This record gives sequence, structure tokens and C-alpha cells, in this order.
Amino acid sequence: MTWQHITLTIATIIALALPIGAKGEHCQEKSWNLALEEQQQLDDWYNKHASSFNHMLYLHRQKQFLFQDFSPAELEQFWLPHSGSLQLKVNQQIYNANMVVSQLAEEEARLVANLPEVQNMQQQWEEISEHCNQAKLVRNAITSTHYALSNYKLEKQLNLLINKVSYLKSLYQQEAKLLQELLDNQ
Repeated sequence: MTWQHITLTIATIIALALPIGAKGEHCQEKSWNLALEEQQQLDDWYNKHASSFNHMLYLHRQKQFLFQDFSPAELEQFWLPHSGSLQLKVNQQIYNANMVVSQLAEEEARLVANLPEVQNMQQQWEEISEHCNQAKLVRNAITSTHYALSNYKLEKQLNLLINKVSYLKSLYQQEAKLLQELLDNQ
């Protein structure tokens, strides 16, 4: 064999091997560790916000809303036109309801803002899975598909959490609105 023939053979082998390596590049340890680290941060972020909402829901369940317990007519009957202490309590109730609305609106915005991150993580795992399949790394392909499905479920849970936060916010908005109307009609 000549030197040129050996060089050509080696170059051909490398050229044939490179696409397989490039296809499986995302299956390498460094890429996996990075994706797993990002996944852990995303899971931790979601768990923190879900726990925060559960605490808020616990506090909410201890609260009584006047708009749920009484009709506007009943509330007007309770209203004493010259009662400063009652007016002060109603103003405080409006203020508190608006504060909760503000906090829930901020939380809702944070959740919505991170929805694309969950979707991107799902896509990243799908790409890793595809590359692992192409590189015939079956175990890695299956595992990365599992992570992609987990992120699909996480996206659904995040949307559900966003809807729950939005619903809770609407309850406090109704309370503040009804009490404000009551004050304005006096």
C-alpha cells in the first residue's frame, strides 16, 4: 500500500465515522450533564412555585369572601351610613384584596414567562433522543424520550397552575370590586 492510499483510507474512515459522531454528539456526557442540570433547575423552580401556590391556597381557604356569602342587597343592609369603623374595615378589606390580586398577578406573569423554558427543555430532550437514536444509543434515546415526556407533563401542570392562579386572582378581584361599589354607592 502506498502512503497516499493509506491516507485516503484513513480519511475515508474518518469521513464515514464523523457523521455518526456528530449525530450522537448530544448523547455525550457533557451534553447530558448540562441538560440534566437545566432539568433539575426547571423542576426545582416549578416545585417552588407550586408549593408557594399551595400555601396561598391554604390561606385562601381560611378566608371568607363577602361577595360569596352575601348578595349586594344584603351587604347594603349591613352598611351603616355614618359608621366610620365599618367604612375603615371595608377599606382595609379592599386594600388587602387588591394586594393579593397584585401578588397573584405577579406570580401569574412569572409562570407564563417561564412556560417557553419548559417547552424549550422538552424540545432539547427530543433532539437528544433523536441524536441518540441516530447514534444507535438505545438506552440514552429511551431515557431522553422519558425526559421529553416529563416536560410535556410539566407544561400541562404549569398551564394548570397558571389557570388556578388566575382563578384565585379573579376571586379577590370580585371581592375588591363589590366592596368598592358598596363604598361608592354610599
